[in-house]
Amino acid sequence: MDELPQPDVMDRAGRLRRLVVALIVGITVGSLAFGALYALARPDEVAAAHHFPAPSYTSGPWKFVGYFTFGAGFGAFIATLAVLNHFARRRSERERVPTARQVS
Repeated sequence: MDELPQPDVMDRAGRLRRLVVALIVGITVGSLAFGALYALARPDEVAAAHHFPAPSYTSGPWKFVGYFTFGAGFGAFIATLAVLNHFARRRSERERVPTARQVS
């Protein structure tokens, strides 16, 4: 009676492509966040000005740089994947349901 396939049998082509695109966006955003925050921290100038040893990357602003870099990259990955999955779901629903035509 029902000519449409079951939802769990529908074609999920493009899943890997969506994951790769989201991963690329996440890495790009994380890299940009790291570059901006690392440039703001200026580790060499601070160490040279105060005659301190090299900065410890396990405390202080370096923890913030690391956590924010990871958070920005992960957030961009999740947001991109959610948007791409939304559009793919909408496209698959549109393909599954035939469009109604007016009979005259």
